[in-house]
Amino acid sequence: MKEPARLSEVLKGLLGRLGVPDPTTWNLISEQWETMAGDPWARLSRPFALTGDVLVVEAKTPAAVAMLRYGTAGLMARLEEHLGAGTVTEIRVKGPGR
Repeated sequence: MKEPARLSEVLKGLLGRLGVPDPTTWNLISEQWETMAGDPWARLSRPFALTGDVLVVEAKTPAAVAMLRYGTAGLMARLEEHLGAGTVTEIRVKGPGR
């Protein structure tokens, strides 16, 4: 007889199919942003949302938006070091309060 699936595993799979991120990943990103992101990201932005594997980052000033958009490859590499490849596959930078 087959063992029943653990509820946590079933929920994680269901939430993943719905595009809802693993709460553990979001907690790591939001709580360790300064360490994971490094400079200038930690100084000029904050994590705003994680939908599936897309991280939305809010720039603290309108002037920082373009600079941060230009540097997403560096942030992606740092996030891969901390979270593993494929956890975040896209970074979007939004202006403050948008």
